[in-house]
Order: sequence, then C-alpha cells, then structure tokens
Amino acid sequence: MPALRIAIRYLLARKSHTAVNVISYISIAGIAVAAMAMICVLSVFNGFSDLASERLSMVDPDIKVTPRNGRVISNADSLASVISKENGVKVALPTITGEALAIYGDVQAPVNIVGVPVGYGKISAINSLVIDGEMNADTYNNKCAVLSVGTAVQLGARPSTEHTLLLTVPRRIGRINPAFPMAAFTTDTLLVSGVYRTNQAELDNGMLFIPLHNARRLLDYTTEASAIEICQ
Repeated sequence: MPALRIAIRYLLARKSHTAVNVISYISIAGIAVAAMAMICVLSVFNGFSDLASERLSMVDPDIKVTPRNGRVISNADSLASVISKENGVKVALPTITGEALAIYGDVQAPVNIVGVPVGYGKISAINSLVIDGEMNADTYNNKCAVLSVGTAVQLGARPSTEHTLLLTVPRRIGRINPAFPMAAFTTDTLLVSGVYRTNQAELDNGMLFIPLHNARRLLDYTTEASAIEICQ
C-alpha cells in the first residue's frame, strides 16, 4: 500500500521543527482515543440491541394477524381454529387489547389490558419474565392479572390473595342513564398473581395481562379479537 508507506515515511521522518513532531503525535493520540471511544459506544449499543431483540422475541409471536380495517377481527375464535390447522402452524390463539382504569386500594392508574387465552404460554415466553408471583395456565382460568413492573410500582401492587385489583372500562355499546352514571361502566375484580419485567419501556409501563374472557366482557366483545397470534 503506497499510501501507507508514504504516510509512515513522513510521520517518522525527522522534522526541522520539534513542534511539528509534537503536533503529529497529539493528532495521532486524539484520533486513536476518538476511534476507541466510538468502538466502545457502538459495542455497548450493539449489546443493548441484542438484549432488546432477545427480550422482544420472548414476548412477541412468530406471526401476528391484525385487522386491516377497524380495531377487531370478527369471529376470531373460528379464524384461529382454521389457521391452527394449516401446515407449519403449531398454534394460533386470539388476543384482545384495550384501555382501562385500574384501581388498587386508594391508587388509580390508566392501563392497557391484554386478554390472553389458555395455552398462551405456547406462543409467548412472558411467563419466564415473571419476577414476582407466577403466570401459568391456571392463572388464565382464574380471575387473576399479571402486571408489568411499572404498573405494579405505580399502583403499589404485588401478588396477593388479600387485596383485589378493580378494572373499570366505559361501556362500548348501550345507552347511558344520567340518573345512574355508574351503569355506564363495566367493572371486574381480579387478584394480582404475578409481576413481569422485560426491560422494555413500552411493555413494562401501564400494561397487564388478564384472561381473555374477562377482557372480552370488560370491552363488550364476544368472539372478537384484536389479533391472532401464531407460533410456527
């Protein structure tokens, strides 16, 4: 490499002024330090990227089917059953999401609820991210909720059979009676069975998992779903 040989030749050659040598060495040191700093920073971000990908892959399904128009898929249970019979598909399950007001003791907080059916552990490994309590098939059969760590901290909640979590959602359909305003809301009471942490802000703040049938009742749905999650 002629360019490298020329650079080394003029770098090591004795200069007529000592200041030129000093400036050259300082420049080399500055470039070397900057290059090392960039390598360290990029390596750290690369590690964060790997960690985020690993965590998200444990939570997200292989494939997620969402409605092209509207918020929900009609007859999602039947559609999930049909998809489950396709070649290369191990399991397909409907899930539903929505917003609610969570009340735990005297503390209130808006949350995003995710309704999941029995067998959800075959699609998502979020049960392995539980840091307090548990999240398993029995949890989904019972009236239990699994909170994100941010939600648990905000509400001051933890797994317990002595304290209940109240979820309140405005009715999506039906008329409102001004004389009885509470009838305009659908409520459900659940126990906190576990707390999970993914180290992802969008998943660790303001989110909780509840059984699918409880979520559908709260959101005034029957067989609809926000998505069908598929494991290959």
